[in-house]
Amino acid sequence: MIRMLARAQKSWIAKAILTLTALSFMSLFGISGYLSSAGKNRPVIKVDNVELKQSEFQYMLQRESAKLRNLLGEAYDEDENIQNDLIQKIASRELMNAIIDRTSAKNNISVSDELIQYGIISQPEFQINGMFQPKLLKTFLSQAGISEAEYIMQIRRNLEKQILLGAALDDFITPAVLTDLYTKLSWQKRVFDYVIVDLNKVKVDRKISDDEVEQYYEDFAPDFVEPERRDAEFILISNADIEKNITVSDEEIEAYYQDNISDYETPETRAVLQMMFGNETEANKAFFALKSGQDFYEVAENSLQQSHNETNFGEVSKDMLIEEVQDAVFALKANEITKPIESANGWHIMKVEKIIPMHKMAKDKARQDIIAKIKGEKLYDEMYGFVSKIEDEFGTGKHISEVAKELGIKVYNVGKLAEDGSYHHQSLKDIEELVKTPDFIDAVFSYNINEPSQAFETEQGFVVTNVTEIYDSHPKTIEEVRPQIEKMWEENERSVIVQEIVNDVMHDLEEGEKLKDIAKRLNLKLESTQPIARGEYFDELNTDDVLSLFQEELYAPKLITKGNKQIIAVAESASSHEKKLSAEEKVLLEKQVNYSYVSDLANRLLNDFARGYDVRVKYRLMGLQD
Repeated sequence: MIRMLARAQKSWIAKAILTLTALSFMSLFGISGYLSSAGKNRPVIKVDNVELKQSEFQYMLQRESAKLRNLLGEAYDEDENIQNDLIQKIASRELMNAIIDRTSAKNNISVSDELIQYGIISQPEFQINGMFQPKLLKTFLSQAGISEAEYIMQIRRNLEKQILLGAALDDFITPAVLTDLYTKLSWQKRVFDYVIVDLNKVKVDRKISDDEVEQYYEDFAPDFVEPERRDAEFILISNADIEKNITVSDEEIEAYYQDNISDYETPETRAVLQMMFGNETEANKAFFALKSGQDFYEVAENSLQQSHNETNFGEVSKDMLIEEVQDAVFALKANEITKPIESANGWHIMKVEKIIPMHKMAKDKARQDIIAKIKGEKLYDEMYGFVSKIEDEFGTGKHISEVAKELGIKVYNVGKLAEDGSYHHQSLKDIEELVKTPDFIDAVFSYNINEPSQAFETEQGFVVTNVTEIYDSHPKTIEEVRPQIEKMWEENERSVIVQEIVNDVMHDLEEGEKLKDIAKRLNLKLESTQPIARGEYFDELNTDDVLSLFQEELYAPKLITKGNKQIIAVAESASSHEKKLSAEEKVLLEKQVNYSYVSDLANRLLNDFARGYDVRVKYRLMGLQD
């Protein structure tokens, strides 16, 4: 648990956390196997020497994908654009984080742990009556689905960002004319007429001719080539295969237990009640009431209108209390009360309801955990020793099946594997994804028949492959690819029809014709919105799309592509109704506009920082299709 600082005082730090900490709930620590391959875990974002690895990015994507899938259900899996958008947003965010990290390091900017700790305990969200409540922080982290380390990292980076940008932006004030313009635009509402031309709903009235099939076959000949394929057998030496041969002695268990005894000890904790007063007089009054025999909860309710839940501080260890009360609370016996104690927050009275003594797990109970940890430490060396032994066996001319039999491990087979990872038949079951990895494909296509590969590392363990058959690349016959040609032709015909419709609509709109008349003539369904403002959305369009519509003049057509759909929208009317703002509303509006412009300037400044860096982003390694 975070160690609380001794004193809480007003500072820009707390404000920085409240205004800048926008949690994405994404871990910056990748999850990979103990023997993960450096070759597979390549950087996807690199800003000079600051890197985000592929495994780290995939872990972020998996967590955010899971949240979106829970929110959207089947719609998430059915629309590949959703995941592409998610990948782009995570990439954009993490690129900016890398720029902040690099710029902070370049300018020797660092944020101490004490500064972050103070900022956390100073947040009103984690306090009751000005007193930091650990259980509120725990509840927040649990509901957010993040760890304490992730939360701290987010705060650290945001504080560094404020230090970098603060000097340049602290005194920025948005001109009044921009605030006035923003106000008028915010009040404006528009009604949009629109039509949707959906590629999937366009009908093709004719069939492809034989001549067209032959033409496609000639024009797209490179697409109709059966690639070289290979049959291969392989063995997988997993961590479990190695661990079963690792022995751990009683002497090793004893040494590990003594060296790591703190891992098997639970420190003393105490169930504590607390009250805090603004002055010593009130605190002394409550203390005398307690000494006279009144109940702690009753005094807290009568003196502070403090609820039962607010009075119960919960079970805490010594380091979870502020310095002023630590020694006093842990010197009490059960059911004893401290005298009023002064801190920067006020005057505290604490009561110990129960003492939970320190607990040490016996070595016998910790034995299995210790054995697992020692085996984990030995695993890497044992793995390489095991792999060296296997390679020596192959060096004597033994076949892969012979070596597998001696080791008691299974031989897997994959049939007609191509370099794109496709295969025709296999017997892989739960590890079928392995054959699609670049390292596996490279091994299969780098050796001749009956020439065992060198062992290479994967997330599941070490693998050795052996090619048993090679099928040369050759052109497919026209009959084999006819279904593929028909599909290509139909998709092209649909695209041509859609483009013709869009061109006709846009041309007629630019000539002054009304969208409702064009829709009727072309048999398109005309839709109309209710009056909507910036920040709202309709049909297939999101708030960013609607904002782009508001940037067009009235009656000017706007074409927006959403996947296979072409949306043509026209603002047919606009309305604006001004209202007199109160002084408070004016201040709030000015802050809102200023924040918007400052945020934009901050992003521009960060981009300028990056101009001198070697910035590389590998979108394909992130999983983007385009």
